[in-house]
Amino acid sequence: MVIDEETRDDRKEKQERERKRHCLYRLEKKSEAAHLKQTQIELEDKLEQLLEASKLRQPHILSWRDAAKALKDARDGAHVRNRGLRARIHMYDRLVSDLSMWVQATDGVSRSLNPLCPTWRDVTLLANPESRKLGKEWITMQMFHNTDRVFQQHGFPSWQCDDVDVYRDLDISFPETGGCLYTCRRHFVSKQSLEQSCDAVRQNCLSTLLVQVNRAETLREADANTQLHTVHTTSDEFLNILCGEFATPDRCTFVLRQIHRDDTQEGRFRQRNRMLWSVMFDYFRLPNGCTKKRVLAIVSNCLVRDGEFNLDDEARLAGFHLDDASPVRKEDFFRARLIGALDQLLEHLG
Repeated sequence: MVIDEETRDDRKEKQERERKRHCLYRLEKKSEAAHLKQTQIELEDKLEQLLEASKLRQPHILSWRDAAKALKDARDGAHVRNRGLRARIHMYDRLVSDLSMWVQATDGVSRSLNPLCPTWRDVTLLANPESRKLGKEWITMQMFHNTDRVFQQHGFPSWQCDDVDVYRDLDISFPETGGCLYTCRRHFVSKQSLEQSCDAVRQNCLSTLLVQVNRAETLREADANTQLHTVHTTSDEFLNILCGEFATPDRCTFVLRQIHRDDTQEGRFRQRNRMLWSVMFDYFRLPNGCTKKRVLAIVSNCLVRDGEFNLDDEARLAGFHLDDASPVRKEDFFRARLIGALDQLLEHLG
């Protein structure tokens, strides 16, 4: 009996301890909940204050998010510009290399049939687009800036001479450098307007070379003021003609030049050294609506990459022979017969 009473007392004591522990736990939870509610109220008050402060903030003061985005955009832009600059550096490195080779190539030509300027020994267009564009600009600008000087050197009258008409003046010479040169002059007044005259050259500049082909079949490249025409004639002669146009309201000048070396073309075909000043066309508008025209064409005998044709070969290409001419008279025979043949051709063409 005594043991049972002790057991009951222990059980009651244990239950009392459990009750007190649970009671204490509930008090702690209530206290914790009250603390959290108070913290919530304080944080909400703080948030409201911050929101009010942000509304009152001056517009030019950026938030950290805006500042971070601006910095990221600046960094991304810097990376893009860096890549662009590196690409331009690579392009200019290649351009300098190409132009260095181009200068060396022009300096290395040992002989020239060009009687106008010793620096125009060779005409080259490289394959690199930027180098090619600069080459076109240099060739055409060099010719254009010497227009008046070249016409004066070849005995053309001034623009003010209205009564001078040079009609199909054709000369064949044999320079000391070898080969032969064909020089054709023309100075006259045309009833065509300046616009009509210029359109005729733009639409088919090769017709000025007596090469009758479809322009659409020959035009290979066209830039702002240049055209590059390429064609193989029936006699297997290769024409690679660069044409540049320089226009003002009352005057227009076309310069044409045979490109001897084109890195995008094979060099195994026969060529001529063609330096054409308006065939160079130089057109001037007159007050009566007509157009004063002066034309100078300088063309060499056919050339090949490893040499040049002799006079007998050139005669055969023109459709006649020199078998009956002595070595001393061969140049005279060639000149007379070719001028006669060209006069007949020009008369036939009108």
